[in-house]
Amino acid sequence: MHENQAHQIIDALSKDKYIYIALMILVIHLLMKQVNKHHDKLVTSRRIYDDHKSGKALDETPAETLTMMKKSFISIVVNLFSIISVTVLAACFFIYF
Repeated sequence: MHENQAHQIIDALSKDKYIYIALMILVIHLLMKQVNKHHDKLVTSRRIYDDHKSGKALDETPAETLTMMKKSFISIVVNLFSIISVTVLAACFFIYF
């Protein structure tokens, strides 16, 4: 009985394109929030690293700051790639279905 109910719910949701649109918007929004968070970390880490390099401030862990910059940059690239992929897949879905 539960299996039949699950199939009915899945069938009802799969026929409604607006659910897919809402889910795509939600996924893109969450990925953009991650991009903003990592961008803030990258800017802060870069400012700390540049100040340490120029002698304006003392950074006790310059290697960790550099690692944080690299991680933030990689996260930004991966999230932007994911956003582009989700957008392209959503566009293809709506074109073909």
